[in-house]
Amino acid sequence: MDNQNNRNNKNNPKNNRQGWGVILVTTLLTAFLVMGLFSLMQGSDPQEISYDKFLKMVDEKKVSFNPAVELSYLSTEQQQEMINAMDDTQNAPSFSQAKRIKKLAQEGNFTSEAVVDIMGEEKKSELDTVTIKNEILRKYFPRSYTPKQMEEKIIQLLDAWQRKQQRQNER
Repeated sequence: MDNQNNRNNKNNPKNNRQGWGVILVTTLLTAFLVMGLFSLMQGSDPQEISYDKFLKMVDEKKVSFNPAVELSYLSTEQQQEMINAMDDTQNAPSFSQAKRIKKLAQEGNFTSEAVVDIMGEEKKSELDTVTIKNEILRKYFPRSYTPKQMEEKIIQLLDAWQRKQQRQNER
């Protein structure tokens, strides 16, 4: 008897309509979701910079890859202002600076003055770090010296130089 009820339920037009209704509603919801996501992506993705120009800037190390990605969202005019600011300040943007400039553009507060101000800031890495290439240092140290030994010797020599400068200033 149960088998006969199952066969009758499969052939019941009411069950078929419910199945098709679920499929139709699911399909419509999926379509609306996809269309909504697509429209959101279209609104926030105004990539104006050409791919070739983007690669050229990265290849020439005018801008690092991650800041370049952020700057690719600027309009063509804003990108030109950005290039002008880089020329004026002789500086490439850090990732943090690029994100702030992108945010200015998104908020409608992008001006060439604001970009030059941001680009003119000293970067944290520029404030905290002095780098001397290994091949330069190796001219002054035996091969057996480790980087730590080189650092200690440099500090020792700088301390001696500073004391000498102080003695000369006291005279």
